[in-house]
Amino acid sequence: MKKTTLPVLAMAILLPMSVSAQNQTTTSNSEVGIATITPVSNEEIIYYDYNWKGVPSAEYATYIRKIIRYADPNYHTRYKDSYKDGGVCGKGTLVAADKYDDTKTIYLEGKKMRKDGSLEMTFTMADGKKRFVTYNDDGSRCLEGMMVGDKYEGAIREYLNDGQAWIEKFYVHGELDTSKSEYISNTIYGDMAHYSLSTNQQIGMESPDASDYKEEFEDGMRWTVVRKNGIEIAICADHARDYGGKQGFLAASIARELRGDNGKKEYTRVSVFIKNNTTQSIKFDPSQIESKGIVKKKPKDINWLSFTDFTKSMDKAQRNALAITKIDMEHEAKNMATTSRTSNETSTDVHRENETSHTTTKGHSTKIDKHINERDVHVENRDYHETVDAEQYARNMEVAREEIARYSDELQIVNESKRQAYLQPVQINPFQSYSGFIYTRELKYKQIEYNIVINGITYPFSINVSDTHS
Repeated sequence: MKKTTLPVLAMAILLPMSVSAQNQTTTSNSEVGIATITPVSNEEIIYYDYNWKGVPSAEYATYIRKIIRYADPNYHTRYKDSYKDGGVCGKGTLVAADKYDDTKTIYLEGKKMRKDGSLEMTFTMADGKKRFVTYNDDGSRCLEGMMVGDKYEGAIREYLNDGQAWIEKFYVHGELDTSKSEYISNTIYGDMAHYSLSTNQQIGMESPDASDYKEEFEDGMRWTVVRKNGIEIAICADHARDYGGKQGFLAASIARELRGDNGKKEYTRVSVFIKNNTTQSIKFDPSQIESKGIVKKKPKDINWLSFTDFTKSMDKAQRNALAITKIDMEHEAKNMATTSRTSNETSTDVHRENETSHTTTKGHSTKIDKHINERDVHVENRDYHETVDAEQYARNMEVAREEIARYSDELQIVNESKRQAYLQPVQINPFQSYSGFIYTRELKYKQIEYNIVINGITYPFSINVSDTHS
């Protein structure tokens, strides 16, 4: 998308319609009735060159203007500008047109279009001032403000991020108003930030209060959201039921690692979403996040699971999943190749368990089916004999090895994507977002407090663990 700087836009605004309307009067229809054809008093054609200076004929023209004057004085004189080689480039109403120098034309209101037909600018005239809005190629707003003659006057708003945010500076006779020490940026969500006019650095940052927080629900998950200083932060905490493995034993192994099946470990997963709605990059370091569990109104520090420890858990879970899968598939390959089995007494216990879990991050939800297959074979009789077809067993094992290799590749892809989602230090550029998750140890609190620090400002969050979803 093409963006235009302020000085260039100032010239674009001036041509072809930049003169102030002096001593204008605006009339309106005095009667409302059945629509009739309005008589035209006269029409006039004016030719302009590329600088909007008058030329005698179309031969020398770049722009051609058609002016329509109505016999009824209640109707304003209308104009329509076209490129010589075709296409409308402007239209609107005016008081008087100057056929020698368009800068002397007195306008009421109008539009300016590009050659492709897209809207470039709209404007209205009042009390000698032009209120204008310019647009980018994609139709989003670019600049908005007031001009007197050929100079900016008052608040000039420059839109950013496809019109969803803007900065606003003040001008006096075309120059920045130096009596003001700051300017602001804002968004459609009200994320206001203040900047020093001399250094362009963000200033006046404040700690959030209770009124800056609200709760939002997405995909059944409760998010606590704060917007302050041009930054949006949202967090969601839930029990670590699983880690969202792609399938089979990976999910089971990770669940055992993080859920605390052995009675020694248990975790809370904290998903974090940060949106930078300022005009400057910000740095986020998850190691600065403070977490405290509340016990009888007394806070107790909670440790984070470091990225290194998390990676070790992931690697261990992957090894366990592959080992169990290999044993299971080798057993199946042998069973399928067994032609006969004799035994006085055989007792086989088989246990299967299926679980379904739900893993979520803000803006993305994935349902994951975990199939935990555990086979315990117990043989009571020592007099046990099998006859195995060697060729069939070899074929079965070849298929099994291919499946295990494919499964190993899938696990590696899943693990790598999850590692990338684990929160790490990052720079968030203007109007960009960053999201991920992190784990806290020892989930045994009804309430956990989190302090997220960005640009030296602490954003506190309080989560009731009993209300979280899994």
